[in-house]
Amino acid sequence: MTAAAARGHHRLASGLLAACIVAGSFTLWLGIPVAWLWLASRIADEYPTFFVVALLGCPLTMAAFGLLLARVNSAYMRVSGEARAARRTAWLRSLSGERRPRRPRALLDMSMTVSVLVALVLLSIWFLLYATNYGPPTP
Repeated sequence: MTAAAARGHHRLASGLLAACIVAGSFTLWLGIPVAWLWLASRIADEYPTFFVVALLGCPLTMAAFGLLLARVNSAYMRVSGEARAARRTAWLRSLSGERRPRRPRALLDMSMTVSVLVALVLLSIWFLLYATNYGPPTP
């Protein structure tokens, strides 16, 4: 295999992993909660049970999916050649210490930030424009 072909394979692999990270970020904040609300509505007939099912299942699924995204991100960083330099936490750095140029943000950081913002905007739009209050049943 030539060097150009190897670079092409690395580009293709890093592009596919990047697409998985971006799609996975949106799935984490939009797809999983909607899927759990739909699933809970199919499982439970009463409102207290509905909320218990959704509030237990959704965070657990999101945590497991987040771990999967972290593994995909580490594979992306390996394939794309992004160096994983050890960073010191903010509380260990001196305020008067040397100022180094900031590293560019990782793809997972950026896609998670954008997907959270999109999810919050969509939730706000739904809440302000489309949500209806059914209220408790009247006896």
